[in-house]
This record gives sequence, C-alpha cells and structure tokens, in this order.
Amino acid sequence: WARGKKRWPTSYTTTTDLVVEVHSRNDRVRDVDPKVERYFAAGVLLIWLVNPETRTVRVLRPAGFDRTLRGAAVIDGGAGPPGFSCPLPSFLRRGQIRPTPPPCSPGP
Repeated sequence: WARGKKRWPTSYTTTTDLVVEVHSRNDRVRDVDPKVERYFAAGVLLIWLVNPETRTVRVLRPAGFDRTLRGAAVIDGGAGPPGFSCPLPSFLRRGQIRPTPPPCSPGP
C-alpha cells in the first residue's frame, strides 16, 4: 500500500497458472480489465472471473479465448487445472444449507 492505493509489483519471481478473481458489488469493468492485462503480462495462463450476483464464471485465456459458464455448466480440466471438475452451482455455493451437491473433484 502506498498512500492508501494498491500498488502492483513491477516484477514477479513466480507465476501461477490460474487466477480466480471474485467480483464484488463495487467492481467495475474498467477496474477489472487492467488486472486481467497485468495477470496475462505476468504469464498467467487462465483467469476465472467469478460473478456471484449473476452466478456466472467468465473463463479467459491469453490467446483471446473467452467464454461464460452459467446454469448447470461444469468447470473441468478443459477450463482449469487438469483433473479438476466441479458443477457451477457447487462452485458458487454461498454457504447456505442445501442438499449436498455432487462433490468437486480436486484432480490428481
């Protein structure tokens, strides 16, 4: 933090393959887009933009791949870590008491 503002590092020593960014009510597209650009510039291979209000996950890859998962879609190894599989409703659970959904598979 510098003068109350977030500062992004100018260099990274390690890079993650997956970033999961969860939108809050205060987030605006103009605030999220620069983050996405910085993640890709740092070498991130996959970004999930989670919007709890619309119950969607936007899947982004550096080559311009962009799709939105909604409803009963499944986040799986095609959109995330190899072997990972999770129904979107389970992924987006808000901690409410509900019938137990199918478990997410953490992968290998």
